[in-house]
Amino acid sequence: MILMGLKSYIKRGITYITKGVPNKIVKVNIAQIEYGGVLKGKKVLITGGSRGLGFEIAKKCLHEQALVTITGRKMETLQEAKEKLGNPENLFLVEHDITKYETDDDAVYQARKAMGGIDILVNNAGVSVHNIDYSSCTEDMWDYQMDTNLKGTYFFTQAFMKYYNEVGKNSGNIINMVSERGMYGDDVPYGLAKRALISYTEGMAKKLILKGIRVNAIAPGVTATEMTGYDPEGNLFRPYTRGRRVFLAEEIAEVAVFLMTDASNCISGQVIVCNEGNTLR
Repeated sequence: MILMGLKSYIKRGITYITKGVPNKIVKVNIAQIEYGGVLKGKKVLITGGSRGLGFEIAKKCLHEQALVTITGRKMETLQEAKEKLGNPENLFLVEHDITKYETDDDAVYQARKAMGGIDILVNNAGVSVHNIDYSSCTEDMWDYQMDTNLKGTYFFTQAFMKYYNEVGKNSGNIINMVSERGMYGDDVPYGLAKRALISYTEGMAKKLILKGIRVNAIAPGVTATEMTGYDPEGNLFRPYTRGRRVFLAEEIAEVAVFLMTDASNCISGQVIVCNEGNTLR
């Protein structure tokens, strides 16, 4: 299929079992767009890029010829990720814990030095504590999630903006990874942090557009990653959602790369929800 000069191709099919029909297999084709190097020359910094969504976004950016830096808490894990990607020369690694706010400036500097600048920031690093509610959440659980998911993103973006203002850039792009849980009321730190990040996305978009920076968010539904416990090669059936399935990180990466391209220049301050309408009323 050729559309506007872009080649769309089917990467692979996934299967899952439908609710109430255990013997019926439903196949879903996952398509990816071959842009042909649309990010060539772009310099992308992705926090939490050694696994899950961050890893797949980095993989897609590399495929589209961007220079990419991924951060993570352990260099060993980052190196393993680079090996999985074939040790590309355009991938750089920065060991950084996003809750160590005093080191944010240094992490941004390392990425800037490695790539010769930064055009795009993807605030992806995040954590989740499962199976808790307002009555079982402890102060430690609260701090663990809020410090990473909200405070970490806030101050890392601040460090990015210091760099941006220092060099006098006139264009830029920030993508915040939120969650469908931020789209409705919640009683646990993960959902509350993601809802706050949506407000932050909108507020920063209004403030930064005159500096040439677009700010958007992506809100995936439950995605098959290590954090959620779903195996991307396994059964992706999930009975509690409209689409009856969880999603693949590759699907979310497609949306992220689109938001990085000049094709989305008219989009800022938006939350792109990727969950087959699960949060619609």
